[in-house]
Amino acid sequence: MVRVVEDFGSQRGTLLYVADGHGYDGKKASHLVYKKLPRYLSRVGFDPGAERHAVRKVCHKLDVEIKRFCEGGTTLTLAFLSNNSSFVAWVGDSEAFRVNRNGFESLVAPHDFERKDEVHRLNSSNADLQYSKRSFMHPLRSPIRVICPQGRHKLNITRSLGDKSFDLAHHAVFGKSFPDLLPPEPEFRDIDLDGMSWLMIASDGVVNTLNETITHSSEYNFFYRDQSLGPSEAAERFRNLVQSKIPYDNSSVVLVRPHC
Repeated sequence: MVRVVEDFGSQRGTLLYVADGHGYDGKKASHLVYKKLPRYLSRVGFDPGAERHAVRKVCHKLDVEIKRFCEGGTTLTLAFLSNNSSFVAWVGDSEAFRVNRNGFESLVAPHDFERKDEVHRLNSSNADLQYSKRSFMHPLRSPIRVICPQGRHKLNITRSLGDKSFDLAHHAVFGKSFPDLLPPEPEFRDIDLDGMSWLMIASDGVVNTLNETITHSSEYNFFYRDQSLGPSEAAERFRNLVQSKIPYDNSSVVLVRPHC
């Protein structure tokens, strides 16, 4: 699910985010984030200098709430754009891209098994990992999966909101402390809006189409050639293009022109 909130916070910036649910009731988990994220950020104080603290605190709050009402979970990737501070934050493998004439530049380091530090953390937690061949349908994804303690669920991400079956506290002996295999801890990156034609936040279903050959083809030229194209129309055209190439995966896209 995607959402854009304008005039948000005391800096009157723009908040945009994608929550990509997974699991049995992942849609319920992503809808909870879609509905409550702006409200919770406002409550904890989304003020200059405190934005990251607010995002981190709200991610942990949403994680607890999703685990209370859902079996599945969701990713979250957000961007906050203002005159004073612009940054992206992410939990999971949904992406953020800078889009210009040079193509698509990733602004995040997704929480997946391509990251050696995340694999090391899971190995240190004695997580049960499954290794297999790369999927034909998802050739860009790591073939590694983490298996929940009960063995019922497997995921190819290393952090998320929700997914209580991967939280060892739900399987722990009383009085002992165990880690959450898929913690809700976000990472952050400051972004420079200069020279950026578009900022895109997208689910992993979109990422699977963004290899170098495709993103530099003429199919994507409308991003910078058609200056009259509005964000909503551009997002819809891009989503349709993505789904024509990978129809078996869901795709969520939100686009903004930072200087418009």
